This record gives sequence, structure tokens and C-alpha cells, in this order.
Amino acid sequence: MSIKENKAVVRQFLEAGDRHSTEGVERIMSADVLEQFEERAAWVPKMFPGHRIRITDMVAEGDQVWVRTATSGGYAGGWMDIPATAGQWNNTCVAFFQVSEGKIVKWEMMCDLLGHLLQLGARIVPPEQGEG
Repeated sequence: MSIKENKAVVRQFLEAGDRHSTEGVERIMSADVLEQFEERAAWVPKMFPGHRIRITDMVAEGDQVWVRTATSGGYAGGWMDIPATAGQWNNTCVAFFQVSEGKIVKWEMMCDLLGHLLQLGARIVPPEQGEG
């Protein structure tokens, strides 16, 4: 497949993630990736109501596609013992995709976890001296 086609597959994947919809995505994902996606599609909208994904940059070479996204949403609680908040959060993520024969076969995502936690009201407390 061409780089343009690989980018289109990744765009379809991220658009489905933005809609929290698993409908029709099985045609663009390997079985392993589909399972990961279905798990996230089940809990993300419940925990992060209004969760949105917007592509800000996309670069591709061969079968690899790199994407930077801007994400945002609310928070209903249930993550890392942080109570629900009425506020909104924004985050930046970078994702790597490998596409083979029109399907995503590998997917990794790295987000600003510390920034996200702080926006949700988490407090970072250093360990007391003598603790590891």
C-alpha cells in the first residue's frame, strides 16, 4: 500500500476513536489491535466524558505512520483514585502505527501522563526520606 493509503487507514482509526465507535473498524485492524481498541472504547468515554481526539500532525514512511494528537475531555472519576472533577483537561499524545495490507498491525501511544494527572487534581507527593 502507498504512504497515502496507510495514512488514510490511521486517520480512520483515530476518527473511530474520536467517536468511541467500534463499528466497521475490524476491516482496518488486526485482531490484536482490534481487541485493544475495543477495550479502550468501552472505558474511555465513561471515565472521560466528552473525550475528543484531534490530529495535529501526521508523518509516514513505508509501513509506519506517526501521529501527534490533541486530546481533551471531562473526568468522571475512577482513575488512579483521583476523584471526579467538573473541569476539563487537554493533553498531547504521540502515536506510532504500523500498517500492513491495509490493516493496523501495531499501535503504541505515549501521552503527557504527568500533565494529565495534574489537570485532574492529582497531587505529586515525594516519598519521605528513607523510602524508595
